[in-house]
Amino acid sequence: MNSRSRFTAMLAATTLVTTSLVGCGDDAGGGPEPQPVDHQTTRRAVENNTTSASLDLRASLGFMRQTSFLGDMVGELDGAGIDCGDGGIAEDGTASEPIDEYECEAPEPIEDELERGTAEVIDFLNTRVFVEANIEQQSDLEVTYLLDGQTMCQAEDFGEPAEHQDCIQEVDTLELRLVVTSFGPGDVDIEMLVGPDRHNPLDLEFHEDALAATTDLAELRRAMVFAASALGEELPELPTTMEGRIRAEFAHDGQAIATISVLQNVVISGPDYDIRVSKAQPATRLAVDTAAQTIHGSIDLNAIDVRAPVTETETTWDTTTGAETTTQTSYEVDVHLAGASLAATYAVGQERIDVQNAGLGDTTSTLDIDGKRVTTLDLNRDHGRHFDFSIVAGQNGTEFSVSPAFDLELMLKFAQVQDKLDGLDDWMLDELLRVTLDGAAAPAVRIGDSGVEVLDGYLTISSAAANLTHAVSAGQCLLPPQDDEPAPLTGTDSSDDGSTMPAESATHPLEDFAVGSCQ
Repeated sequence: MNSRSRFTAMLAATTLVTTSLVGCGDDAGGGPEPQPVDHQTTRRAVENNTTSASLDLRASLGFMRQTSFLGDMVGELDGAGIDCGDGGIAEDGTASEPIDEYECEAPEPIEDELERGTAEVIDFLNTRVFVEANIEQQSDLEVTYLLDGQTMCQAEDFGEPAEHQDCIQEVDTLELRLVVTSFGPGDVDIEMLVGPDRHNPLDLEFHEDALAATTDLAELRRAMVFAASALGEELPELPTTMEGRIRAEFAHDGQAIATISVLQNVVISGPDYDIRVSKAQPATRLAVDTAAQTIHGSIDLNAIDVRAPVTETETTWDTTTGAETTTQTSYEVDVHLAGASLAATYAVGQERIDVQNAGLGDTTSTLDIDGKRVTTLDLNRDHGRHFDFSIVAGQNGTEFSVSPAFDLELMLKFAQVQDKLDGLDDWMLDELLRVTLDGAAAPAVRIGDSGVEVLDGYLTISSAAANLTHAVSAGQCLLPPQDDEPAPLTGTDSSDDGSTMPAESATHPLEDFAVGSCQ
């Protein structure tokens, strides 16, 4: 690894570990008066507040690990280990021996990794960043650090002296400044400035009750352009337009709350693509309250639009001549997601999740290919486009109840572009799928081994392409596909003309299902 790669990796690792403690939140409006700040208060605030946030984050992860609902998810974050196991199957099909006990290694819990990473970041900041030798100027209300290559780049980090010198030169060339201010006792705010024009791609907040990071995409692009030019490197392939601001915050005052917000509309575009994400404050939120034994999560995204080219390559071989033929198919996709929202609450000890305001925005979501509308998606169009639901786990299956109703409508019109897409089933060419759960104050189903049992209301699934409707009343089940000869049906499983659907091999996924008595 050359010196630039080493330095870039080192700086990226520091930023990642620091910002891994944060998520996004709202801008502070009108803020308090500036407070006195100096070198010592800066070091103390950064170290104390990072350590405090890390402790609370680790406690929250430990709490989530103990829950039946989120324990496995937290476990997936653990470091890699070596499982002794009971052996396995070798390549020749014979049983292999178990790994020797001394070779076993338990996965490192994410809490331990976070503790170690936090200590490494604090050591790096204290010994290479927030040191007196880096102070460029200071006043009663502001301290500016100009990162010095000799301090940032230590010889022991590099295999060759030349790499060490390259790192020093790179840091000095980039003119990386950190401007520290304070707006509350024990808190510091830090602006990262790059180059002589002082581009400001990142702001950090080390507060007693929260850590936060805000990225300005336009400033980030300017900083990257400057860095490439100053270092004599080829400019990376950047979007022609980068706009918007994204903020992350991890608050830990009583609860541990991680949020992500889009503070300003995001636009990332190039010659043939365009990505737009609408403002959302917050876009996502996760709150862990260890005292109340509850976990809250929410999503509140506004419109997202993506336009991009797609190129598919297919290679075929002539089995007689061995000749290879490669064909390419290109088309443009345009995706519009009208939004996405829900607010979920999980109480530890109760196998239940309650969700409010679930929806997919206030208009229809769409997919266009080469300007042709091939998919539309509507959720609860006639019920305010949102609904509440509860999920309750039980011995006989998982119960799902909704209010006021669930109505999903999916239109597919891929016949217009079937010459560009491989693998389309016939039913996808012209289809209108609809799934509804309604007909009661709180329509409910139970999903278990025997299928989907309707507890209250009516479950209706229809397909225009297959000309069928599965109508399931309370007390009946939607039976899953069976490998054996299907049992006689007792429910109302009919085509739109009233005839009984045949039990032969299905040409549409829904034809494999049936309505009948619950087993």
